[in-house]
Amino acid sequence: MARTLIRAHTLLTQSAIQPVVRSGGITIEDGVIREVGPLAELERKGPYDTVLGDQERHLALPGFINGHHHSLRPARIGLRSSPLESWLARSRERQLPALSPDQVYDHTLWGTLQFLKSGVTAVVDHYPFDPRLEDLGVPASIQAYLDAGVRAAVCVACSDQQRYVYEDDEAFLARLPTDLGEALRVKLRPFDRDAFLSLWGTTRGPVRWPGRANPAGLRPGRSPVVLRRASASAGFDSQ
Repeated sequence: MARTLIRAHTLLTQSAIQPVVRSGGITIEDGVIREVGPLAELERKGPYDTVLGDQERHLALPGFINGHHHSLRPARIGLRSSPLESWLARSRERQLPALSPDQVYDHTLWGTLQFLKSGVTAVVDHYPFDPRLEDLGVPASIQAYLDAGVRAAVCVACSDQQRYVYEDDEAFLARLPTDLGEALRVKLRPFDRDAFLSLWGTTRGPVRWPGRANPAGLRPGRSPVVLRRASASAGFDSQ
């Protein structure tokens, strides 16, 4: 059994009984946190295979949660920073080839490694799927989350209103010059709720998935990844 001790000058625990521990420690056994408490007390329960952290200067706290993430972003790479509305319009005008499963995996893993470096250990991924990909690209992205060891709620996203700005689509397009308004209008196909939910319902992934096969052999309730159905009526980037 691998045992690790993490030392810290200050521990933030989120416990109402003991929210802060000065000169504290965390013991981990086989990847599971077993005990949090005064460092001197935990050191007496050694030995440990690995000791991390500095009790003179380090702060330890629960991982952050990224509550709004988009794992697949190839259409946005290389775009200049700009106000959200014009940036969205330019990103949606780009026509790029479909990604391979390996590329989907790499895009997801790269973003995951970036937020792990920032202390994020759980994520809500408003998944910007590509209908050209088998199973919408979901299995490869979920495999990246599993390999990175983060907890993820993958929400197959949809945009059924306010797709360019936070205003009714037609009201916004009507205020634009005619040629520009028409060019943007053709990009806004009517949202088909039933087709979207049907597409989502046929998608498979190596995760806890009620009523479906489990290719990865994960036990129910043990997977750090959960798939949730997007709401077709909630609006922009709904989950």
